[in-house]
Amino acid sequence: MTGTAINVAVILVAMVLARAGASGPPPVAAQRLRWFLAGLALYAGAVGILAVLEGPAAGLFRILAIAFASLLLGNITGRLLKLQGHLQTLGLRLTPLLPRPNGSVHGTVRWASLGVMLALNPLAVPAAVQDGLEHRWLGLAVKSILDAVSIAAYGRTLTWTGGGIVLLVIAGWQSVWSVGALACTGWLAAHGLRDPVLAEAGLLLVCAVPAIAGMRRANLADLTPGLFWAAALAALWRP
Repeated sequence: MTGTAINVAVILVAMVLARAGASGPPPVAAQRLRWFLAGLALYAGAVGILAVLEGPAAGLFRILAIAFASLLLGNITGRLLKLQGHLQTLGLRLTPLLPRPNGSVHGTVRWASLGVMLALNPLAVPAAVQDGLEHRWLGLAVKSILDAVSIAAYGRTLTWTGGGIVLLVIAGWQSVWSVGALACTGWLAAHGLRDPVLAEAGLLLVCAVPAIAGMRRANLADLTPGLFWAAALAALWRP
């Protein structure tokens, strides 16, 4: 839950800055920030993978093989379920409902729509799972800064009520994954499933790097089922 607490704190700071008149960084600074955050995401993912690669070579091969196989199967599953397509469709439907920066004061539905848009960033799921299973919060810290930049763009248009609604939606969604992962930690560890799931979460963070840097769009939502495949394959392939 550390990552979600950081996310809440960063969003609160962004709300204060927005109310003070800040409107986010200029384009050049924003791009540099995206590259910096991409580097942090790469570090968070790589460290998360390396942290579980301990022991004999056979064990390392098993975890890596499960992680990459889960990535492939997760992508196939996501495409069959059209997760990325559904997420994009939802985004298109929510876009007209979003509040307009520097516009008039907006209602609850508009701020809730913004909260949903930010909460459904596919980066949140593997980062929240990593935080819940091993208290590695850097992935969610990266997402929190992305959220803060988006929120700060609204400037004084952002009301405390509107910001609170956005905050509740984001914190609620991430807490579902973090608390769920935390609740399953003991069971996953007892059955030898925890390390492969952690490796998969780290691999998903690495896959998010090009999208965070703004280099290319990544269909991260389609890859998310890889977390469930990692647990399933680890249950089938015992050490």
